[in-house]
Amino acid sequence: MSCHYKVTIPHSLIFTLLFFIIISLPPNAANIVKIAHLQPNNPAIVHEPQVLKMCSNNLKERKILPDVISFDVFTMESCNRYSGVEHAAYLHYVRNASVYFGPGCNNEILVIGRLVSRWNVPIVAHMSGDDALSDRSVFDTLSSVALTSATEMARATLTFLQLYGWKQVGLVRSNVNFDRLSLHSLKNYLKDAQIDINIEIELDPYMTPDEIIATGRLKLLRNRARIIIVEMGLDLHTNRAFMVAIHRTQLKTNEFVYIIPWLAHMHDHYPWEASNIDKLETKMAFDDTIVITAHGYDKKFIEDFELKFSKVTGVISSHYATLSYMSLYDALYLYGLALRDAYDETKNDSIYVDGSFIWKKMTARQFLGSTGQVLMNNKAVRVP
Repeated sequence: MSCHYKVTIPHSLIFTLLFFIIISLPPNAANIVKIAHLQPNNPAIVHEPQVLKMCSNNLKERKILPDVISFDVFTMESCNRYSGVEHAAYLHYVRNASVYFGPGCNNEILVIGRLVSRWNVPIVAHMSGDDALSDRSVFDTLSSVALTSATEMARATLTFLQLYGWKQVGLVRSNVNFDRLSLHSLKNYLKDAQIDINIEIELDPYMTPDEIIATGRLKLLRNRARIIIVEMGLDLHTNRAFMVAIHRTQLKTNEFVYIIPWLAHMHDHYPWEASNIDKLETKMAFDDTIVITAHGYDKKFIEDFELKFSKVTGVISSHYATLSYMSLYDALYLYGLALRDAYDETKNDSIYVDGSFIWKKMTARQFLGSTGQVLMNNKAVRVP
């Protein structure tokens, strides 16, 4: 035996419930910017999502992000056998992402940068990448706040050479990962500026000072160049063996000028402060050397961010992680500024779907970020 009950709900009650649901929704429910965060498969920088959350909250608190727009961050892995490319496609076709941050590795951003151009979605890089990324005919929605922009470092080095009117130089570089270094771009700039490269020496970055001397190449350098640009890797420490070698062979005299572009600060100390080396010899080897680096590596900026990040998240980050987090913070902050300007100009609360319009708002501007004064050029690339 069964009983059947028929329940009739008055239309007025249905209308009341629907009305209650509608007014209970947040006013900006339809204007949520879906942020695609491609996080490198690197345990050293595992707290990137907290950085984005901290910056997002700051943008809201400072009234930079319009009240009618909010952020929703989707984090997925990158830099693991092209996982970032796969996840970038997923975040576009399934999540309808409006902006990308990452992926944090050169091979993947070369692919993703082309894809987001087809999708008319901006991508903001916070780590250094290939020279090819500066081609805006291909990567026309790519922006970069990287402190370690190899292309911009090359331009800074060229400007320094032109300031002193030097017309002939020698280059000393690593025989691995050359495409990531500023000398890769600088060679073309020197040619355009009619500055001659009298000699170019390639060395194994893992050689000892004595092994470098044994190659006999320093004798060639002595005979062919007086203005010498040295870049054995991204970090200043990678040049230690070469600088000690020239010190031991009496090439560190007033006759020679040594210039070192310092792209990435991997350590929280200088080469002559390291353990298990002759500190005095190393210090003398680097004395009177011209080192070019970005303003954002100022120790005070790093300490301030470490303190702020630990207060908000309870996480104490390493020196390497802090530098990465600072750049990621500035990447989202730049996007927030661009979004605000686009909204103020158009009053369109869905303007974030027009990627190229948002990208344009990232060009030719400056702001005070966690890494200090950030100056963006007309290609939306940070000037060091």
